[in-house]
Amino acid sequence: MPFRSVLEAYVARHPGARAAVLCDDEGERIDLAVGAMAAFDVDVLGAVLAGPAAQCGGRLRIRLDDTVLWMSPVADGCYVVVACAPGLDAACGAELASVAAALRAAM
Repeated sequence: MPFRSVLEAYVARHPGARAAVLCDDEGERIDLAVGAMAAFDVDVLGAVLAGPAAQCGGRLRIRLDDTVLWMSPVADGCYVVVACAPGLDAACGAELASVAAALRAAM
């Protein structure tokens, strides 16, 4: 399944995107694309958002000190998380629905 190619293309298109991860409903990584972040850190972010992903029916934006996280459901039991640089995250959030649709189509 081409999840990684979808995620890598998304991260490459957005200068502010630091990483993207597709997770299952337990927060386990299915696939990821890293830019300016370590894979372990991306896995932790994806796992931490398992609870909110299960309760949130749509897109979610979380502002941290030095990172903005965007989360969107992909399909039942799956969600995508994108870590972005603050101030450069608007384009990442705007395209999040289309990335979720591309991931869903790849399932």
